[in-house]
Amino acid sequence: TIASCSRDDTVRLWDAQSGRQLFRLPGHGRRFGGRHTAVRFDPSGERLLSFGREDMRLRVWSTTTGKALAEHTIRPQGVELEDPQNPSADAVALLNDVGEPRFSADGKRLFLRVKQFFRLFDTESGEEIDQWIPKDTLTMHEFSADGGTLVTVECRPSESASSRQEYLLKTWRYPFGKPEREIELPKNY
Repeated sequence: TIASCSRDDTVRLWDAQSGRQLFRLPGHGRRFGGRHTAVRFDPSGERLLSFGREDMRLRVWSTTTGKALAEHTIRPQGVELEDPQNPSADAVALLNDVGEPRFSADGKRLFLRVKQFFRLFDTESGEEIDQWIPKDTLTMHEFSADGGTLVTVECRPSESASSRQEYLLKTWRYPFGKPEREIELPKNY
């Protein structure tokens, strides 16, 4: 089974052998121009997780029936989002500052950057389980295959106008706070 998500506000499941569409599932909205949706199968392949930056909802789908098994509204601690159908200008600005979502390989965690905070959510409950502010600017992020390590590439501003920015690869283990390891990347990265 293959999953896709697109600007037509759908999440679809496809048969990998025949290319036939199995299920067309509702997406996550298009109010702010069709934000990206992230999808990830759990290790068993029996569940599909989808998260939309548009509506800040996490959905869990059965890959055999196409039915929703759970839905959680993701609300970062300390962030107020009033009526999602009629968001204020502040809420729109906040949603525009939500980074690309990432699921851990085991499907148990959802990682988001919201403004300057890194935030980690449990996909079973939708609850925020950790947050921290990095020292450097996040440029890329992904979970390791075992789901236990978050890998980030961050940019550290240079001290002087004549020197180049430094790029650092960092590994983080839950609970977060300080990186487990920092590796300075080559200057031409």
